[in-house]
Amino acid sequence: MLRLILRIGLALVAAIAAGLSVGSALGLPLVSTSQAATSAVWQALTGVGSYIPFVLLLSIIAIALAELLALRHWVYWLLAGCITAIIGFHVLEFAGVSDVLSAVHAPLKFVVMGAAGGLVYWLLSGRNAGGLVAAAEQLYAVSPVTAKEERRRCALCALLWLALGLIPLGLLGWQSLHLGSAPFADRLRSSAAGDATRLLTFAGLDGVKLRVEDHTGHVTGTVADAETKEKTFQKAKEVLAPLVGLPGIVAVLQNDLYAVDDTSPAIAAENARIKSAEEAARKKAEEERLAAEAEAKRKAEEEAARKKAEEERLAAEAEAKRKAEEEAARKKAEEDRIAAERKEEFDACSTNLSDLTRKSNILFRSGSADLRPRHAKLLDALASVAKSCPVITIVIGGHTDYTGGEDLNQALSEDRAEAVRAALVERGVDAKQLETRAYSYRQPIDGTLRHYARRIERRASFEAVLRPEEQPTQ
Repeated sequence: MLRLILRIGLALVAAIAAGLSVGSALGLPLVSTSQAATSAVWQALTGVGSYIPFVLLLSIIAIALAELLALRHWVYWLLAGCITAIIGFHVLEFAGVSDVLSAVHAPLKFVVMGAAGGLVYWLLSGRNAGGLVAAAEQLYAVSPVTAKEERRRCALCALLWLALGLIPLGLLGWQSLHLGSAPFADRLRSSAAGDATRLLTFAGLDGVKLRVEDHTGHVTGTVADAETKEKTFQKAKEVLAPLVGLPGIVAVLQNDLYAVDDTSPAIAAENARIKSAEEAARKKAEEERLAAEAEAKRKAEEEAARKKAEEERLAAEAEAKRKAEEEAARKKAEEDRIAAERKEEFDACSTNLSDLTRKSNILFRSGSADLRPRHAKLLDALASVAKSCPVITIVIGGHTDYTGGEDLNQALSEDRAEAVRAALVERGVDAKQLETRAYSYRQPIDGTLRHYARRIERRASFEAVLRPEEQPTQ
């Protein structure tokens, strides 16, 4: 059973260390920047002193629940780690740890940090949750035991409950009261001093005050002589009795009343000590005030610089986005303009080609793909249109009549289209601007089987299509 408790403790420490490491890797300032910190462990403890006690307390609660209910699934530990981290983030927010809270996406980074810690604990111990309860049941199973074994059981049980109860309370007390820079401890000391002054006034001790410094309550004020000083201090002790012994705030009272009658050497020396102490306290308070103002100014400047950098980053991103949108709009407008111009040019060229082929056409002899001299004029005109219209591709179709076999007509129509293409290429037309298609007798003009209709079917057709715009080579 002790081994199980030790394993749980080590796994908890490893999980917290892993979470802090992940947080630091994500950019969270979780270590102390104090020059007095001499080790990485101490820097981590002092940097997140407000965070670790609450993490330990919530972790112990999560572990106890998992052990009681045997919750071994990794999802439970993932959620437990995330919830613990979120609560810890709000603890730091309450404690005023602005360095950590000002990090970019701090809440999300805390969630990732908690998830990492939860998964590490699951790997090391969480997968075996419930073993501690099983060991306790076995230890306390009904069986004959000796008096020594019974005392051992009772001692172990008492030790376990004492640890579960006192460790979280001790950590909370240490965090709240014994960290000199903890805002909560400062508020408690200030509240105690104010309450003490009101109690002294109500008791008739006007002008007598309490100054708390290093857990010592200094009773201050001015009295007539040494005898009055002692009586006033004794009465103040009675009035302030409820505050004396408050853990971490007022441990003991000290008589720092100033006696006006200092004819006695002892009183004079005591008055000198009191004046010196008050002057030292005043200087210390002034130094702390100036240091606090300087720290607040530094943090304000850092926050202003961070906000300015963030604003500049957002402005730069917005400007880059605006320029990108303007460039995209310009490119689109340019593409639309070019497309409109190409469409207008294509329509004109397509009309010219249609007008030209409507007036005359290329007809072939039966069974032949040879061009005749009378076709030269039309071919010259077609070449002129093609060269003046680079936006079009001319599709040359070869056709036959319905006589002859299918294979023969297919080959003949291919030869006729290729013959026209070769003639245009000879006249200077770019070969990439020409396409050939063989239609055989599948696209007749007349559609009848009459003898005189065969002649007009043995032809070449021309169709203009918009030529794809060539992309620039990279």
